[in-house]
Amino acid sequence: MLTTIVCFFAIWIAYVLFMATQILAALIITPLFGLVCDRFSFFGLTFIKENGKWRKTKSRFSLICQSSRVVDTTRPIPENADVRSILIDLILVLVQIALTVIIFFVSRSIPVSGYIPGTVRWNRVAEDVFIVNILYSAGSLLAFLYIHIISRKSLLGYCTYLQKRMRSGQPLDDTMMLPLNQLPYKHYDSAAKLRYYRWYFMYLLWVGRYNDLREPAYDMTSSLKYKSYIMSDTGNYYDLIYFYSRIEPNRELAVHFMNRMRSVLADDPDANAKRVLAYYAYFVEGDREKARFFTDQAKSLVDVFSIPGMERELERRLVSELDEILKNEGC
Repeated sequence: MLTTIVCFFAIWIAYVLFMATQILAALIITPLFGLVCDRFSFFGLTFIKENGKWRKTKSRFSLICQSSRVVDTTRPIPENADVRSILIDLILVLVQIALTVIIFFVSRSIPVSGYIPGTVRWNRVAEDVFIVNILYSAGSLLAFLYIHIISRKSLLGYCTYLQKRMRSGQPLDDTMMLPLNQLPYKHYDSAAKLRYYRWYFMYLLWVGRYNDLREPAYDMTSSLKYKSYIMSDTGNYYDLIYFYSRIEPNRELAVHFMNRMRSVLADDPDANAKRVLAYYAYFVEGDREKARFFTDQAKSLVDVFSIPGMERELERRLVSELDEILKNEGC
């Protein structure tokens, strides 16, 4: 029993150190490539960067530690931003592997007199920690290789291509996106599907095919309704709140997803978050004053939206739409 407890405790300490180093590495490395780390979460403790300063937000405990990065809009947008992001991913994986080896040799060199009280040899504990960490690092390396090499001819690779097009400012009208079941990709996971739906949802909004929004919205609802929140799904949640507030009003689902994302939306300084709050306030809560407040915030933030290209132009259009509705009602 003691053996298990000691091994578990050592593995947990190593994991915490592992995650702390990953977050620190992301914060240090990302700016070197002309990008910005705009938020990170350390076991649920979430920080958001606003006006160059970090601010702690409400959070819930989670074993998932993550960070997100965006283009630095205060500088000229680099043409190879996607390549820089890939290099950051690679460096972070290499940091994981290096840290695993360092932890192993440091832990083995700790002067413990043969045994920890009980029957646990310290070297055995160090080896167990090493095995767990090296498996985690190997998984990260395999994920990197899959995402950036193998998946280039997959749905995930297609999503990367779409992202590059949109953020370079190429018109959405020229993209001609198809429903997921009409694409030539038959094997993909939930993460790839949700990522595609982000771009497909934007495309449908831009070209005004509102009826076609139902298929991706229903599928996203099934995938996210009871899923634990991760940062990469944020845009999908925003789309669902907007969809069930404006496109196909469904108070129950709009409230469900708003309750899950309320703290995230409240702490998000970007235009898309204020726009979602504005639509929810107007169409679900029936609060015109609140809708006007968030619409004005969104209008003031569109030109400094952290994501450039067609995403910014879509936000401008959606904000203007609600602004006109409010003006017509004298708000």
